[in-house]
Amino acid sequence: MNMALKMSPEEAKIQYCLILQTIGGNLDAVRKMLESHPALILAKDIMGFPLLSVAVDCTAAENNVEMLKLLVKFGADLNPPSSPVVNRPSYSRVGSPLHNAVVAQVLRQHRGGSGDNFTMIEYLVRAGSDIDSVNMSTDDPYNPDLNHPSAAPPIPFTPLHFAVNQNRDDLALKLASLGADVDMRVASDVPGTRKRVLQEQSPLELAVVHNNPKMVECLLQKCGAKADLACKTRFAGERNRAVGKVYPRDTAVRAGFYDVVATFDRLTCCSQSRHESCRKARPSSGHGKLCSNCRSVFYCCVEHQKADWQLHRKRCKKIKKMIVLRTVNAARKKEDEEKKKAMEKDGGDKTAGGSTCKNSKKKKKKKKKTQKR
Repeated sequence: MNMALKMSPEEAKIQYCLILQTIGGNLDAVRKMLESHPALILAKDIMGFPLLSVAVDCTAAENNVEMLKLLVKFGADLNPPSSPVVNRPSYSRVGSPLHNAVVAQVLRQHRGGSGDNFTMIEYLVRAGSDIDSVNMSTDDPYNPDLNHPSAAPPIPFTPLHFAVNQNRDDLALKLASLGADVDMRVASDVPGTRKRVLQEQSPLELAVVHNNPKMVECLLQKCGAKADLACKTRFAGERNRAVGKVYPRDTAVRAGFYDVVATFDRLTCCSQSRHESCRKARPSSGHGKLCSNCRSVFYCCVEHQKADWQLHRKRCKKIKKMIVLRTVNAARKKEDEEKKKAMEKDGGDKTAGGSTCKNSKKKKKKKKKTQKR
């Protein structure tokens, strides 16, 4: 139960019953409790997870979206602020309900269930959950030994990063189609851990690190990821050194992942899907002649682009929709940030209004005293 809410013993019992009924998926009981006690929508379980996240974890087996709709109707926060998990290290954070839905989707497949039903993820995104929100996790989020001294340092991740990390190309494609930023770079520079490193990772860079040519092909060919997107890096013990840049293909070359290198070379040459005889590589300087619509396929000449259009146009339209969704999400984020800043300024001006008046009066008195002297 959430100890931050001050409540009577009777209300605490009702909150405990509400969490149990949410876990059991009893819609009628949850509705009656929330109608009589609307403030309990802010309830949290013993680990610190909000009620909507509890519902996501418990309804993942059946993809019961009705419980999520009910909680959102009563005002459940789709993007709650990050908070530490109870009885866990400080860097282990409670993610958004969307993070929990993506993790539950992966767990469901690991436990032998079907992992191709994304109705819960689709609903959360369309209801307003931030698809690019960053959460902190370990390398093995569904079975971590966080208290072990040799545990891996935590890494920040978005839902798309998590799908790539778990080698789920179908889940990554679904998140990209819902507007996830396939070129978003997250940096792991976490104090208080055994290793303090700076390592930016895009989903494509993460797929290369995991030596997954299939995921690299999915991100480049189906999601429109940029092959020449550089990530900043600085390893442990190099705090005073300048930050370097790493490119995904160079990472594959240094690691000896030759299948990944071959995938990059095949997908960045001219008209890879039709003209197998044409192997003109994309120039390193500049973007070359890219498809003007999706900006993800290179052609050496207009003739090859026209010849390839019948095969490319379906994929081109899908990637274009993804790009439009990304731009809409980015614009919405900017608006939300501006509103928050404006609200903070207004609040600061109201709270500091009395003190500023007092300070101005004191200054005027000091000036008068100096003038008299």
